[in-house]
Parts: sequence; structure tokens; C-alpha cells
Amino acid sequence: MIWARSCVRLWHIKKTDINPDDFAYIPLVLNEFDTMEYTETDKKGNKKLLFKKKIDSQIYLATIERGLHKAEIRTLWKTP
Repeated sequence: MIWARSCVRLWHIKKTDINPDDFAYIPLVLNEFDTMEYTETDKKGNKKLLFKKKIDSQIYLATIERGLHKAEIRTLWKTP
């Protein structure tokens, strides 16, 4: 599977629903990721990173947006 550079183009990836137990994987995805790529910078200068981690048979994707004085998780996906 080809991973797109832009988060906007990630809509074609088949996703499954996130359940409350999946939120416990966020630190694992962000700290022990398999791959991380810089996706884009928006007009305001916010930098966006895409983290990917395979856990068991699921692949978790998380996007982080880094602004001037903050960094926040914007999206979390799970693929089969």
C-alpha cells in the first residue's frame, strides 16, 4: 500500500472504527512509531506529521499538528 504525503489524500485508505480501548495506544504510536513523515505546512505555518505504527494486525495512523506554541493530535485512524 502506498502512503500518501498529504493527509487530505488519506481518505482512500480503508479505515475501521476507533473504540475507547484504542486511545490507550496513542502514546505507543507517537513514541515508538514504525515510520514518521512530514506531510505539509499550511498557510498559517503549522507543520503536520504523520505517525504510523503496526500493533498486532492493525495499523494505527496519527497526525500531529505543530503550531507556534502548541502541538496537538488532530486525527487517529485504524486500518485492518
